[in-house]
Amino acid sequence: MFSATVVSTFDRSPAWGDGSEKYVNHFGAAMMRRTLRQSIEFGAGALLQQDERFTASGQEGIKARLKSALYRSFFVPGRGGNEFALPRVAAAVGTGWALHEYHPFQRGDLNPWVQTTEVLSAYVARSFWHEFAPDIRFRLKALAQRKARRPDSQ
Repeated sequence: MFSATVVSTFDRSPAWGDGSEKYVNHFGAAMMRRTLRQSIEFGAGALLQQDERFTASGQEGIKARLKSALYRSFFVPGRGGNEFALPRVAAAVGTGWALHEYHPFQRGDLNPWVQTTEVLSAYVARSFWHEFAPDIRFRLKALAQRKARRPDSQ
């Protein structure tokens, strides 16, 4: 709901409709995209017996952690060690092409490769988030505690 609100607020394209129709169309598109992606990923992951969860590397150093996050975007633990994350790629391509064929929420055609790129980019972003989220949360908490301890200078 939040992403549909943000996107419909800043989207100037007439292809999504006007007013509340624009929000409803963005919301429907987001729900459809998410449902398709998760369904395809779950089915392919179960078939290939791959664990599609994102995990932190536990490594030290920013360069090693960046490499690991990017690697974990496309390779996951499987039956025989690390395997190519075929369910993620299948979900990205399948979602892109399904939305290209059926998109009642938008006037005009959707580019399936743009949709595929969006889904793959979301996987990469999630991988980086899982790698660095504990550090970000720790730093934000430390900053909040420092501000709370600081006396007002007014």
